[in-house]
Amino acid sequence: MIKKLIYLNLVLAITLNWFTKNPSILTHGFSYLDILPKQAFGIVEVISILIFLGILPYLSKQKVFILPLALLIGYLAVSLPYTLIWDGKIVHFIIGVRSYVSFIPIFYGGYYLSQKGYSIKPYVILILILSLIQLPVTIFQYVFSLTLLKRAGTQYDVIAGTMGGLAGNLMSILLSSTALVLIYFYFKYKKKIILIGIASLIIPSILAEAKGVFIILFFGLSYFLIAGNLKVNRKIGLIFISIFLFTFLSFLYVSFIGLERDVLDPEYYVEYENKKNFREDGRVARYTSLILATELIASKPPGLVFGLGLGNAAKNNLVGQDGPFYSFFTVLHFWDRFIIETGFFGVFVVFFLIIKSIMMLKYVEKKSNDKFLSVLAGGMTAVMFVSIIAGVYTDHFNRVQYSYPLALIIGYIYSEYLKIKKVSRRSN
Repeated sequence: MIKKLIYLNLVLAITLNWFTKNPSILTHGFSYLDILPKQAFGIVEVISILIFLGILPYLSKQKVFILPLALLIGYLAVSLPYTLIWDGKIVHFIIGVRSYVSFIPIFYGGYYLSQKGYSIKPYVILILILSLIQLPVTIFQYVFSLTLLKRAGTQYDVIAGTMGGLAGNLMSILLSSTALVLIYFYFKYKKKIILIGIASLIIPSILAEAKGVFIILFFGLSYFLIAGNLKVNRKIGLIFISIFLFTFLSFLYVSFIGLERDVLDPEYYVEYENKKNFREDGRVARYTSLILATELIASKPPGLVFGLGLGNAAKNNLVGQDGPFYSFFTVLHFWDRFIIETGFFGVFVVFFLIIKSIMMLKYVEKKSNDKFLSVLAGGMTAVMFVSIIAGVYTDHFNRVQYSYPLALIIGYIYSEYLKIKKVSRRSN
């Protein structure tokens, strides 16, 4: 039953939002299908709770669960009054906590699968299939949404696959991460069909005009080149593949979008971001939003260290009461909100966990006797690395479409890491 619930949870997390209520077809095109009420998307988290309750009897006997749970409860107990001090409300706190801990059940779901001896491979294949589905969906949205809206210029926010809404960047981050793992598999397995899969994962981001795909892939491939467990000849091959990939992407991007500038020119991105500070809608550039978030917490000691309270910079779509420090114009992405709500203490904790995760993944890649798991762990190191950069583009860690697949895989590999460490200690 738990296995089936995890399958269902992944499918609904990545696809269900597309079927929910469309605010207006004139502004959102077919990024929503307007079949279900918006609240139906809450089913995803309900299933997560059911998974958690199902594995709780097993987890309650595990030290690896009890200690983190105790630390989390202690932190939340302190955070509630702290949030209220900064003019927050209990509803803000609940929404804030929900968005940060929603992935925990699926993380332990992955841990449970490993502990019970189940393979992660079927779940990885499912995530790949759900990612590949974005290609026909985005083609449909590209053909019909843009024709319907008749927008001037190039505004492709309505092309977001099954993410739902104007979430092209979120889709791009998910597909770029999947592509990075596939690239690593290609260099380990050398199967040419994988190249077709990689291309199929990249095209939707081009249709969505998601320029972040270039930056995510650049840093991900650079990570493989510098820190990847690849032989010298494979790294040379990676360089040639990267040159071909970016040339291919640039050609597609210019062909579909019709830019006069080369998207591989770094100055293009600098100019693009600078122009955002002068947009008519008042929203600022990504780097400006980070600066403003830092200035805000610095002006309210001890906010610089501990932030201004969980949920106090969050948009609340369900209840309609946004946090007191949320702004449509300046709080745009994960790091903006996270800096405001948790301060640099929270940023330090997240960076620490990401670095520890990368170290854990590299250990499993090196020590695991399961080739599939070893390669998966190696590919995921780049995903964890670029997740830091992705936080500047979108609120990916707060969105189940991205956080659930990531949490499941990391939870599974974490359990495998503990198994390997245990065997290693016994042999010594």
